[in-house]
Amino acid sequence: MRDSVIKHIGAIEIAGSISGMQRKIWNVLLGYAYSDILFREEHSISLRLLAIMLDYPRSSYERLKDDLQGLVETVVEWNVLRSDNINREEWTVCTMFSGVTIAGGSVTYSYHPRLRKLLHNPQKYARINLTHQLRMKSKYALVLYELCELYASEGSTPLISVEQYRAMMGVGAMEWRDVQKRLIKEPMEQLHYSTPFRLALQTVKEGNKITHIRFSVQKRESLRFQP
Repeated sequence: MRDSVIKHIGAIEIAGSISGMQRKIWNVLLGYAYSDILFREEHSISLRLLAIMLDYPRSSYERLKDDLQGLVETVVEWNVLRSDNINREEWTVCTMFSGVTIAGGSVTYSYHPRLRKLLHNPQKYARINLTHQLRMKSKYALVLYELCELYASEGSTPLISVEQYRAMMGVGAMEWRDVQKRLIKEPMEQLHYSTPFRLALQTVKEGNKITHIRFSVQKRESLRFQP
């Protein structure tokens, strides 16, 4: 059973309306496809193992099908912050999977050819802990957790415009006070209790308007996780 996945920076900094569970599903399936992603068009995992990795009860298999269908149908924008130095000028949109089949107790799935190249052998990546991701109770906390894993070695995230941050969280127009509460404060509190990360928020103003944010990121060596 895999305990982590190597995730390309462009696949973390995405914009699209996928749920937190769909993001977790994609991470698990990427982990099981990663070693062969450039050389095989299709990958498989047992339905039971996938459910275990996601803490999905058997009674929710129909919901799992809906989540997988959403990942095939939803178009996302990759490398939103243009942080990938090699492909900084490249703009890519495609679905998370090009196809998924459930048959004989197995889930078989495939990626768009361009996406397979994007994900293979990344120059900059995060190692996403699949146990930590299960502790994330909201999509917003999961996205912030992935950003922390990506930038922990640098001590902070890059400067992110509020619009870019909302796009990565999959939300539209929102007042700053709601962004601060729902997309920043609550996810930060969840990470403080459930991961080794400790964050501090920095903001940049233009006049009276907050236009950009940055998170300073510190990672402790060990943590007694809270229930």
